[in-house]
Amino acid sequence: MNGLTVTVTDLGELHVSGTAGKPWSGVRWDQKLTDLGLKPGDTVIYSPGTIPDGYDVYLSVWNDTTQKSEAMPKGTAYVIPDGVTLFQLRVQMNGVSKPIDATLRPQLELDDTVSDWERPDVTDASGGGSWDSGLAANLWPLPTLPASSN
Repeated sequence: MNGLTVTVTDLGELHVSGTAGKPWSGVRWDQKLTDLGLKPGDTVIYSPGTIPDGYDVYLSVWNDTTQKSEAMPKGTAYVIPDGVTLFQLRVQMNGVSKPIDATLRPQLELDDTVSDWERPDVTDASGGGSWDSGLAANLWPLPTLPASSN
């Protein structure tokens, strides 16, 4: 695909290894807002956990009203705007192609406080897909529930 492999560890973390083929590429997972049990007006907080050098772990929202994507702040309360229908989690290489071998613990929580990371209840959802500077990818499971992908 794009040189990255993502698997789920026994603890429910995302293990990412390989080298993304091009700068600003990586893997992504999409999840409908309604499938998360969330709605516009809800307050959530996103924590990416430890991020490896040369990569970033983004959580963005897609707004059907404005037809734009917006990156959520990390570690700051965020009120879901009207029109948001989709969350997108991306593990993306920044700039120069660089190998990665890291275990990630991204989490999205209801309310405004980041809690200690816990193993997700569900870790067997399928999905994932390549991310290439905004090109299409596959569907996935919840942002807080890691999935395996290549």
